[in-house]
Amino acid sequence: MPSKSIYDKEFNGYDMDKAGFKLYGSRMPDRKKNGKEQSLAPGAVDALRNGTVIKSKNNIFQVTERIRKNCYKVERTGIPITQTYFMEIESVELPADAPQLKRYVFFLQNLRKQWNENTKHFLKLEDRGRVPGYYNYLITTMADLNLDDLRKSRLKTQFKPQTAMALSAQTLQAVHDVHLSHYIHRDIRPSNFFIGFAPNSNVIYVAGFSLAYKYFPSRKKAMQKDTKAQYSF
Repeated sequence: MPSKSIYDKEFNGYDMDKAGFKLYGSRMPDRKKNGKEQSLAPGAVDALRNGTVIKSKNNIFQVTERIRKNCYKVERTGIPITQTYFMEIESVELPADAPQLKRYVFFLQNLRKQWNENTKHFLKLEDRGRVPGYYNYLITTMADLNLDDLRKSRLKTQFKPQTAMALSAQTLQAVHDVHLSHYIHRDIRPSNFFIGFAPNSNVIYVAGFSLAYKYFPSRKKAMQKDTKAQYSF
Protein backbone atom coordinates (compact mmCIF):
# COMPACT_ATOMS: atom_id res chain seq x y z
CA MET A 1 0.00 0.00 0.00
CA PRO A 2 1.51 3.39 -0.93
CA SER A 3 2.66 5.42 2.05
CA LYS A 4 0.77 8.50 0.82
CA SER A 5 -2.55 6.86 1.66
CA ILE A 6 -1.25 6.00 5.11
CA TYR A 7 -0.32 9.58 5.85
CA ASP A 8 -3.58 10.85 4.40
CA LYS A 9 -5.37 8.60 6.89
CA GLU A 10 -3.15 9.58 9.81
CA PHE A 11 -3.39 13.31 9.11
CA ASN A 12 -7.13 13.43 8.26
CA GLY A 13 -6.74 13.81 4.52
CA TYR A 14 -3.90 16.37 4.62
CA ASP A 15 -2.58 16.55 1.06
CA MET A 16 1.17 15.95 1.28
CA ASP A 17 1.69 16.52 -2.46
CA LYS A 18 0.21 20.02 -2.29
CA ALA A 19 2.48 20.71 0.66
CA GLY A 20 5.46 19.88 -1.57
CA PHE A 21 6.49 16.60 0.06
CA LYS A 22 6.70 13.01 -1.09
CA LEU A 23 6.92 10.06 1.28
CA TYR A 24 8.27 6.60 0.65
CA GLY A 25 7.94 3.31 2.45
CA SER A 26 5.65 0.51 3.47
CA ARG A 27 2.65 0.63 5.76
CA MET A 28 3.23 1.58 9.38
CA PRO A 29 2.29 -1.36 11.68
CA ASP A 30 -1.03 -1.06 13.49
CA ARG A 31 -0.68 -0.05 17.13
CA LYS A 32 -3.62 -2.23 18.16
CA LYS A 33 -4.38 -5.90 17.55
CA ASN A 34 -7.60 -7.45 18.81
CA GLY A 35 -8.27 -4.23 20.67
CA LYS A 36 -4.98 -4.37 22.61
CA GLU A 37 -2.06 -1.95 22.34
CA GLN A 38 1.02 -3.43 20.68
CA SER A 39 4.64 -2.58 21.34
CA LEU A 40 6.44 -1.03 18.37
CA ALA A 41 9.85 -2.13 19.67
CA PRO A 42 12.04 -4.13 17.25
CA GLY A 43 11.45 -7.91 17.06
CA ALA A 44 12.05 -9.73 20.32
CA VAL A 45 14.85 -12.25 20.75
CA ASP A 46 15.98 -14.36 23.69
CA ALA A 47 17.57 -12.29 26.46
CA LEU A 48 21.37 -12.07 26.38
CA ARG A 49 23.26 -13.03 29.53
CA ASN A 50 25.75 -10.77 31.27
CA GLY A 51 29.18 -11.51 29.86
CA THR A 52 27.92 -12.26 26.34
CA VAL A 53 30.59 -11.13 23.85
CA ILE A 54 29.70 -9.34 20.60
CA LYS A 55 32.49 -9.16 18.03
CA SER A 56 32.30 -6.74 15.11
CA LYS A 57 34.87 -6.06 12.42
CA ASN A 58 36.77 -3.52 14.52
CA ASN A 59 35.50 -3.88 18.09
CA ILE A 60 34.68 -6.35 20.85
CA PHE A 61 31.83 -5.56 23.26
CA GLN A 62 30.66 -7.39 26.36
CA VAL A 63 27.14 -7.28 27.82
CA THR A 64 27.16 -5.96 31.40
CA GLU A 65 23.48 -5.33 32.15
CA ARG A 66 20.04 -5.83 30.65
CA ILE A 67 18.13 -2.53 30.74
CA ARG A 68 14.82 -3.75 29.33
CA LYS A 69 13.55 -5.96 26.53
CA ASN A 70 16.09 -6.00 23.66
CA CYS A 71 18.19 -3.22 25.29
CA TYR A 72 21.52 -3.62 27.08
CA LYS A 73 24.53 -1.86 28.54
CA VAL A 74 27.75 -3.06 26.94
CA GLU A 75 31.43 -2.28 27.46
CA ARG A 76 34.09 -2.07 24.79
CA THR A 77 36.92 -4.44 25.69
CA GLY A 78 40.60 -4.30 24.80
CA ILE A 79 41.03 -0.58 25.47
CA PRO A 80 42.82 1.13 28.41
CA ILE A 81 39.76 3.03 29.66
CA THR A 82 36.46 1.18 30.04
CA GLN A 83 33.65 2.81 28.09
CA THR A 84 29.96 1.96 28.42
CA TYR A 85 27.56 2.00 25.48
CA PHE A 86 23.90 1.36 24.74
CA MET A 87 22.97 -1.64 22.57
CA GLU A 88 19.65 -2.55 20.95
CA ILE A 89 19.04 -5.90 19.29
CA GLU A 90 16.32 -7.37 17.08
CA SER A 91 15.56 -10.72 15.52
CA VAL A 92 16.99 -11.32 12.05
CA GLU A 93 13.59 -12.70 11.02
CA LEU A 94 11.27 -9.70 10.95
CA PRO A 95 8.31 -9.09 8.61
CA ALA A 96 8.90 -6.42 5.99
CA ASP A 97 6.46 -3.97 7.60
CA ALA A 98 7.90 -4.29 11.14
CA PRO A 99 9.97 -1.57 12.83
CA GLN A 100 13.60 -2.28 12.00
CA LEU A 101 16.92 -1.13 13.43
CA LYS A 102 18.32 -0.59 9.93
CA ARG A 103 16.20 2.57 9.74
CA TYR A 104 17.92 3.83 12.90
CA VAL A 105 21.34 2.86 11.50
CA PHE A 106 20.69 4.66 8.22
CA PHE A 107 19.53 7.79 10.07
CA LEU A 108 22.67 7.87 12.26
CA GLN A 109 24.95 7.18 9.29
CA ASN A 110 23.47 10.19 7.51
CA LEU A 111 24.11 12.31 10.59
CA ARG A 112 27.81 11.45 10.49
CA LYS A 113 28.05 13.49 7.30
CA GLN A 114 26.52 16.60 8.90
CA TRP A 115 27.37 16.49 12.63
CA ASN A 116 26.90 20.05 13.91
CA GLU A 117 24.98 22.11 16.48
CA ASN A 118 21.71 20.73 15.09
CA THR A 119 22.62 17.15 16.04
CA LYS A 120 23.39 17.49 19.75
CA HIS A 121 20.10 15.77 20.66
CA PHE A 122 21.09 12.48 18.97
CA LEU A 123 23.18 9.59 20.30
CA LYS A 124 26.25 8.81 18.19
CA LEU A 125 26.56 5.55 16.27
CA GLU A 126 29.47 3.46 17.58
CA ASP A 127 28.94 0.14 15.80
CA ARG A 128 26.35 -2.12 14.19
CA GLY A 129 26.23 -5.62 12.79
CA ARG A 130 24.60 -9.03 12.77
CA VAL A 131 25.08 -12.28 14.64
CA PRO A 132 24.09 -14.62 11.76
CA GLY A 133 20.93 -16.58 12.44
CA TYR A 134 20.20 -14.76 15.70
CA TYR A 135 19.98 -10.97 15.86
CA ASN A 136 21.00 -7.60 14.46
CA TYR A 137 22.52 -5.09 16.86
CA LEU A 138 23.03 -1.34 17.06
CA ILE A 139 25.48 0.25 19.52
CA THR A 140 25.37 3.96 20.38
CA THR A 141 26.76 6.30 22.99
CA MET A 142 25.16 5.87 26.40
CA ALA A 143 22.45 7.98 28.02
CA ASP A 144 20.66 7.81 31.37
CA LEU A 145 16.97 7.07 32.03
CA ASN A 146 14.26 7.83 29.52
CA LEU A 147 11.61 10.35 30.57
CA ASP A 148 8.99 7.68 31.22
CA ASP A 149 11.23 5.68 33.57
CA LEU A 150 12.54 8.86 35.17
CA ARG A 151 9.07 9.97 36.18
CA LYS A 152 7.68 6.57 37.17
CA SER A 153 10.71 4.89 38.76
CA ARG A 154 12.86 7.67 40.19
CA LEU A 155 10.55 10.62 40.85
CA LYS A 156 7.35 8.60 41.35
CA THR A 157 5.37 11.78 40.83
CA GLN A 158 4.66 14.41 38.16
CA PHE A 159 7.37 16.78 36.95
CA LYS A 160 7.36 20.26 38.45
CA PRO A 161 5.96 22.91 36.07
CA GLN A 162 9.36 24.50 35.42
CA THR A 163 10.91 21.09 34.74
CA ALA A 164 8.06 20.15 32.41
CA MET A 165 8.55 23.41 30.49
CA ALA A 166 12.29 22.80 30.12
CA LEU A 167 11.70 19.22 28.97
CA SER A 168 9.04 20.37 26.51
CA ALA A 169 11.42 22.92 24.98
CA GLN A 170 14.22 20.39 24.52
CA THR A 171 12.05 17.55 23.21
CA LEU A 172 10.43 19.94 20.73
CA GLN A 173 13.89 21.10 19.63
CA ALA A 174 14.97 17.46 19.23
CA VAL A 175 11.97 16.68 17.00
CA HIS A 176 12.67 19.86 15.02
CA ASP A 177 16.26 18.70 14.49
CA VAL A 178 14.97 15.34 13.22
CA HIS A 179 12.94 17.23 10.62
CA LEU A 180 15.97 19.35 9.68
CA SER A 181 17.64 16.07 8.73
CA HIS A 182 14.69 15.33 6.39
CA TYR A 183 13.28 12.53 8.53
CA ILE A 184 9.96 11.85 10.26
CA HIS A 185 10.39 9.97 13.54
CA ARG A 186 6.85 8.46 13.73
CA ASP A 187 7.21 7.05 17.26
CA ILE A 188 7.29 10.09 19.54
CA ARG A 189 6.70 9.12 23.18
CA PRO A 190 8.40 9.75 26.56
CA SER A 191 10.28 6.43 26.50
CA ASN A 192 12.17 7.55 23.37
CA PHE A 193 13.65 10.64 25.04
CA PHE A 194 16.65 10.19 27.33
CA ILE A 195 18.52 12.44 29.74
CA GLY A 196 22.29 12.63 29.33
CA PHE A 197 25.10 11.81 31.73
CA ALA A 198 27.35 14.53 33.17
CA PRO A 199 28.62 16.83 31.73
CA ASN A 200 25.57 16.59 29.42
CA SER A 201 22.97 15.94 32.12
CA ASN A 202 20.99 18.97 30.93
CA VAL A 203 20.66 17.59 27.39
CA ILE A 204 17.69 15.53 26.19
CA TYR A 205 18.39 12.90 23.51
CA VAL A 206 15.84 11.43 21.10
CA ALA A 207 16.19 7.76 20.13
CA GLY A 208 14.05 4.93 18.77
CA PHE A 209 14.22 5.52 15.01
CA SER A 210 13.08 2.03 14.00
CA LEU A 211 9.99 3.54 12.34
CA ALA A 212 11.67 6.60 10.83
CA TYR A 213 11.20 7.59 7.19
CA LYS A 214 13.15 9.99 5.04
CA TYR A 215 11.13 12.75 3.35
CA PHE A 216 12.11 15.50 0.97
CA PRO A 217 10.66 18.38 -1.06
CA SER A 218 9.36 16.97 -4.34
CA ARG A 219 11.22 19.57 -6.41
CA LYS A 220 14.63 18.33 -5.33
CA LYS A 221 16.18 15.90 -7.81
CA ALA A 222 18.91 13.74 -6.31
CA MET A 223 17.42 12.36 -3.10
CA GLN A 224 17.39 8.86 -1.67
CA LYS A 225 14.14 7.01 -1.14
CA ASP A 226 13.23 4.66 1.69
CA THR A 227 15.83 3.08 3.93
CA LYS A 228 14.67 -0.44 3.00
CA ALA A 229 16.77 -0.51 -0.16
CA GLN A 230 19.65 1.52 1.25
CA TYR A 231 21.05 -0.52 4.12
CA SER A 232 21.25 -4.06 5.45
CA PHE A 233 23.28 -5.52 8.32
